[in-house]
Amino acid sequence: MQASQTGTVENKKPALSPEDVLSTITTALDTNKAEEIVPIELKGKTSLADYMVIASGNSQRQVSALCDYVIKALKAIGGPYVGLKFIPTGGINTNNLADYLSLLMVHACGGSFMVKKQLITDGKFDEIRGLTETAVNIVKSVRS
Repeated sequence: MQASQTGTVENKKPALSPEDVLSTITTALDTNKAEEIVPIELKGKTSLADYMVIASGNSQRQVSALCDYVIKALKAIGGPYVGLKFIPTGGINTNNLADYLSLLMVHACGGSFMVKKQLITDGKFDEIRGLTETAVNIVKSVRS
């Protein structure tokens, strides 16, 4: 907070640039041994985001752990920035969907865990429906 010349108190929030967010996320991924970290600039291409980050791991367990590290990084930087919103899409599954959605700065989550290519190829539409219903129930439980 900062006092003005008129004696009123103004609440000044620190500036956080999209590049700061990008750096925080890529650092969290790199520090925790993510592979093939690829930041993609989206400025001017969409109003939804300034950057997208793609990374991989050597196992599903590592990818899940990387998601946990990104959640912690988002919590760390998101606290003072009320208007900052994220839409994570990679590594989302029924085990961590509620964790992401419980963060105030997460607007929505996406991912292909509900509609895996092999399920479509095998015609397992009841399984797709079940995974989708599970995801919807998780969203309702966290966001209602």
